Amino acid sequence: MIKYYSQFQGDSLGLFPSLFDDLDPNNRWVKLAKRLPWRYIELAYNARLRNRHRGADNKPARMVVAACIIKRKLRLTAGETIALIQENPYMQYFCGLSDFTRKRIFSPSLLISLHERISEDEIHQLVERAKRQARARAYYKQRKTAAMQKEGIAWQEGLTQQKTE
Repeated sequence: MIKYYSQFQGDSLGLFPSLFDDLDPNNRWVKLAKRLPWRYIELAYNARLRNRHRGADNKPARMVVAACIIKRKLRLTAGETIALIQENPYMQYFCGLSDFTRKRIFSPSLLISLHERISEDEIHQLVERAKRQARARAYYKQRKTAAMQKEGIAWQEGLTQQKTE
């Protein structure tokens, strides 16, 4: 079973206060979290690792991929990466958690075993491909919307013209 987690996490709707409510929106991890197309990344990651048949131990793709991005960007070991995420609410937000926790998000051995199945370069390529797909989809949607608006204006002009005749 594939676990899917929305990229729009952290919206507490004002019901329960969260440490994440006070995060600086200009922080690099918050900005990057909002820029990445997590839905596409999760689909590509799960397809690449064939996670359809995994059980309840399957960690969310966003959590694992985000940890790999942190590890790569900061050139850390698996243990250092998990410890840094454990201490840092901005990194936990980036990893898709809905609230701050003092617990490890997972064992460093998961990152090590993951690298036996997929390299950091492959994860980087997967993220870049997902970003291209998201941009292409947004471009297509924008063009489709513009065409529909143009048709709607032409249709309305035609109605106006018929009324004046």
